[in-house]
Parts: sequence; structure tokens; C-alpha cells
Amino acid sequence: TPAFQGYYSSSYQTVSDNVATKLTIDTEEFDTDSAFDTSNSRFTIPSGQAGKYFIFGKFFTYSSNDTGRQGKIWLYKNGSVVSQTENQYRLTQDDIVGSALYTSYTFNASASDYFELYGSLNVTSGTDNRLQRALFGGYKLIT
Repeated sequence: TPAFQGYYSSSYQTVSDNVATKLTIDTEEFDTDSAFDTSNSRFTIPSGQAGKYFIFGKFFTYSSNDTGRQGKIWLYKNGSVVSQTENQYRLTQDDIVGSALYTSYTFNASASDYFELYGSLNVTSGTDNRLQRALFGGYKLIT
């Protein structure tokens, strides 16, 4: 069945404060049907492979010298948000902390539907906005 998993090969992706940013997934670990495109970080349901799909994503946040933070991760289907997770936590001056954000959902999908992963960080002060170790994957369920 169609299945894929990929990740961002650099240490981190810098994002603007409180802006939903498409996560770069530039390295495939596997892609059984050549349905994941690393040039646009998008998984597209192949022709003849409509059905139920489990899609997931994750990243780690990185922060330092900030006094507040919120992270969000979204799954998009055909350009619209279909799943979101958020995490809020507080930091004090000179703290360095990371937090993992995960999201997943099971979708009914037709051929040519596409999926993308987005993330954001909201910092109340400071400028260190990094999303680290982004991972994106999914597979068709046998029903």
C-alpha cells in the first residue's frame, strides 16, 4: 500500500514568530509509490489508491532566553487545516528548553488529494524560533 516517511535533514528550520510555516521535508526514508515530493514537501494520493490513510507529523521546539512560548503543528489536506495540536509552556531568562509536538489523523482520501505539514512558534520576547527534527509520514490502511 502507499506509505512514506521523510524528515528535514538540516539541524533546524527557522520560522517567523507566530506564523504558520510549511515544514520542509527534504529527505525520504521510504516512499513506496513515489507519492511524496521533497521539492514541495507534499504527499499526494496516487491514482487508483483512494481509501483511508493515517497521516502523522512531529517536530521539536527550541527556545532560549525567552519569557513565553507556544508551539503549534498542523496537518493540511488540499490546502486546508484538518488537524492541529498546540503546546504552551513558560520559560524564564536564560532557560533552554525543547518540547515535542505531534499530530495525526485518519483521513478518507481520493486520488490527487494532498497532505502537508505546518508548524509555528509564538515567542513573547526573544528571537530564537527554531523547529527541529521535523518528521512527516503516512500510510494507507487496509480496510
